[in-house]
Amino acid sequence: MKSELIKDAVDRAIVDVDLYSKENDLVKNLSGGQKRRLSVAIAFIGGSNLIYLDEPTSGMDTSARRDVWEMLKKYKGDKIIVLTTHFMVIL
Repeated sequence: MKSELIKDAVDRAIVDVDLYSKENDLVKNLSGGQKRRLSVAIAFIGGSNLIYLDEPTSGMDTSARRDVWEMLKKYKGDKIIVLTTHFMVIL
């Protein structure tokens, strides 16, 4: 990814997983679910065409889980997303 595109990609990913209000917090101060959302956001930064996610919504509350599934739906058109989950979801 070109260096001038990194900030926009990071901002977009943080907004997509609803962590914008925590943008300046240290990772050690985030809850378990917030850390999981951050991990999902990181996976999408860099422009990879293939993303592997292992239980990306494990430990998240219903609202956070919905945000992540919406993000996956949003990005599935131009990426291959391989994930494992115990939730029955149609993407």
